[in-house]
Amino acid sequence: LRITQDDKLIWRSSDYNQPIKLGPDGKTKIIVRDIQSSNSIGDRKEWGDKSVFAAYVYDKKGTRSRSVSVYADLAYSANPEPQSFVLSIGVSNYDADGWDLSYAANDALAFSKAFGQGLVHRPNRKDDYRIPARVVNLISDDSESTHYSPATKENIVAALKSLTGSFNSESPEVNVKGLENFRESGWDDIVTIVFSGHGISYGGQFYLLPQDTLDRPINELSQEMLRSALSSDELRSLLAPLRANHIILVLDACYSGASVTADNEFQGIPDFGDSFGQLIFDKKMTVIAASSADSVTVESDAVGHGLLTFAMLVEGVGEGMADSSSKDGIITLSELFDYARKRVPNLYSAIASNRFQG
Repeated sequence: LRITQDDKLIWRSSDYNQPIKLGPDGKTKIIVRDIQSSNSIGDRKEWGDKSVFAAYVYDKKGTRSRSVSVYADLAYSANPEPQSFVLSIGVSNYDADGWDLSYAANDALAFSKAFGQGLVHRPNRKDDYRIPARVVNLISDDSESTHYSPATKENIVAALKSLTGSFNSESPEVNVKGLENFRESGWDDIVTIVFSGHGISYGGQFYLLPQDTLDRPINELSQEMLRSALSSDELRSLLAPLRANHIILVLDACYSGASVTADNEFQGIPDFGDSFGQLIFDKKMTVIAASSADSVTVESDAVGHGLLTFAMLVEGVGEGMADSSSKDGIITLSELFDYARKRVPNLYSAIASNRFQG
């Protein structure tokens, strides 16, 4: 069961596989409590508009039912100040031997710097305003910097929980630098999560590999190793309570399982599994991931970055190549992601065949 408000998911049943039993007449009554509806004015709302609540279900085959909608008059109040939350995770140095990467940590910091400057919201062509950013960096490299905490699984989970209000800030086991910058996200907030490091698609799930993933050769998978990684099921459970209307997930990860189709279009979404894929749909998340169908690594000495980072930040933003639609000097997130989706497979092909000219 899913319930949306103005096309935004605000409630779902806690168990994706929990069946709903119908009575002899083919109907049932479900009482849902503790729904946190939004009373802020988003991009699509105007003063005096009615809010649309809709409910729908899925069957075992994943087929969605017809939505049942009701309209309600709500006393809207503007969100005091929308925030942009940026969690940037980069793992260049792994505890396991032979896993280290050259550019992952620096790429994550580059994303943090770019998105950490804040985003400009443009509800119309006249009234722009900058949405301030709150940033937490989880970086594992050889710099021994005291400005950020390592990208361990425990730290990643703590940072994500803090954005849903479920993290116990008094926990003595976790000490993430900058975590005080995070709070429970609100409806009009933007949450951006960047991961740069190793990833594995296995058994219908996608696994992000933190610094402290169990010390095994990366090509020797075991259940113990997979449990020490962050699975797409775990990620779904952590992201499902997020109230932010805008969630961006950027994966500049090796072995991400994304593919280049026959017409050279970048798929951009790895094999997360059905339940996480459903969450992406329900929350209308923006997801972009980097690897080709046959690539083992997506970072290159030729560009000094992961390919997705290079396409988005060096070419797309730095050289303005993502300003494609109106050439107005303003690069929207849609323009940036569209440019990266088209550019990454071509970039990989050029580097692999020694045709890239920087």
